[in-house]
Amino acid sequence: VNPSTYTATNISPVSASVTWENILAAEGYSIVLTWPGGQSQLAVPTNNINLIDLDSCTTYTISVFSTCANPEVTPTEFTFNTTGCGSCTDITYCDANGGSVTDECIDNVTIGNFSNTSSTNAVYSDYTDLYVGTLQAGQSYAISLSPGYSGFSYNEYFKIWIDYNGNGTFDEPNELAFDGGGATTSAETGTITIPEGCIEGSTRMRVGMAYVGTLGNGTPPAACGSYNYGEVEDYCVMLDPTVYLSEATKSELNVFPNPADQYLQLELDFPIQTVEILNALGQSVYYGPYFGKLNVVSLPSGWYCVQVKSDSVIFQSPFWKR
Repeated sequence: VNPSTYTATNISPVSASVTWENILAAEGYSIVLTWPGGQSQLAVPTNNINLIDLDSCTTYTISVFSTCANPEVTPTEFTFNTTGCGSCTDITYCDANGGSVTDECIDNVTIGNFSNTSSTNAVYSDYTDLYVGTLQAGQSYAISLSPGYSGFSYNEYFKIWIDYNGNGTFDEPNELAFDGGGATTSAETGTITIPEGCIEGSTRMRVGMAYVGTLGNGTPPAACGSYNYGEVEDYCVMLDPTVYLSEATKSELNVFPNPADQYLQLELDFPIQTVEILNALGQSVYYGPYFGKLNVVSLPSGWYCVQVKSDSVIFQSPFWKR
């Protein structure tokens, strides 16, 4: 008989401990561990194993076979995920729910190029498996939040919170990304602006919608807790703290000779960490360090953009390759 129940504990980005039910007739256990792009076979004498050197943010499947006189062929598979995916899924956030979706719910959430129309109407919906996209520090993104109704329309209030510092809480006012400011019966539109100094990587975004009464003077949604009527939806967003400078500031990067034939040199008042060259289609044709000059001999003739990173700031300048 092979084990049928498993428990995974002490999960980190690179390790995990897995325990399974002890089979009295087993002399030991053979283990098959699989993950995207790999597989490993192990053997242990007892009903547990400490796995190390794992990949972060990865789904692992473990199958355990009992070593005994009459082994069972088919195992029971057990799946676990290593952490390291970012605060969005690695941290437990406070509970929140809309209380009731009998009459109203969140019908659609649109941010930038991302749009999600709710597949189910629930007081809380977990959409952290969807890819919202990367939000850039210093940039603004158009949003649209639409309520849905089973019959009559009602006054709804929308808010969005983003855990900018990745600490597992939605701290107001700094992490209140959008406040509808009042009641609406139709789509709420506006913008959110990502602040400088945000973390890099995945973090949690929460959308709350609450019914605020016929006069629109009821209690707006909160980041945590339960409303009387409405819905809460959670998403993961990728944050990029790199700040892209305005056109006026880009002139601080001096690129010469321009046009360039063989080599390109850069001058900047700040330390140059990395350099990337993009072609006219936005495709990267070079990425790496800068050692006084860049060899551009092999580049086809045309317009290019050189991007220089210094700390968390990107400097850009076009150049022509002859």
